[in-house]
Amino acid sequence: MIRFTEEEANTSDIARKVREQTSAIEDYILTDGKGNEIYDSEATRGLVYWKQNARKNFALLETDFLELSNNRTKSQTISATSVDGVSEKLVEIDDNVTLLLEKTKQLEDISSAISGIYTQVESRKKYAVPTGKVEAVRSALTCIICKAPGALFDKACFFGVYRAYLENEWICIVKA
Repeated sequence: MIRFTEEEANTSDIARKVREQTSAIEDYILTDGKGNEIYDSEATRGLVYWKQNARKNFALLETDFLELSNNRTKSQTISATSVDGVSEKLVEIDDNVTLLLEKTKQLEDISSAISGIYTQVESRKKYAVPTGKVEAVRSALTCIICKAPGALFDKACFFGVYRAYLENEWICIVKA
C-alpha cells in the first residue's frame, strides 16, 4: 500500500510513487478494474477519487499495458470480421424459432383435440352401466305378471292393466 497526500493525489504523482516503491526503471500507467487508462483530470485529482472502496485501481508497467491494449484491439477486430458468420447464425436461429412456434401451435391443436375426446369419454362414463347391472335393473323393473318393463306408474301393459311398484316389485293393476 502506498500512502499519499491530497497534493499527491493525481495520476502522475501516484505512478511516480509506485515506480519508486517498486524500484522499476519503466514507467507505470494507472488503470481501472477493466484495464482502461486513468487520465489526469479534475475528476481524478484529490483524495475523494482515489479513496473510494468500490473502485479498483491498478498500476501496470507501460509494456504490459500496451500488450493488454493490443490484445483488446485484436479481439475487437476478430469480432468485427466475423459479423457475416453471426448474421448467418441469426438467420438460422430465426428459422428455428419460426419452426418451433409452428410446432407449438400444432401441439396446442393436438392437446385441444385430446381434451375434447377426454371430455366426451368422461361424459359417456357417467351414463354407461356395465351389462350385468343393466340386466339386473331391467329384471327388477319388470312386471311380475306380464314381464314388461315399466316405470312407477306407467301406461297400461298389453294385458290392459296398469303396472305399479308395490312391495319392491312391479305388478299389474287391473283397469277400473
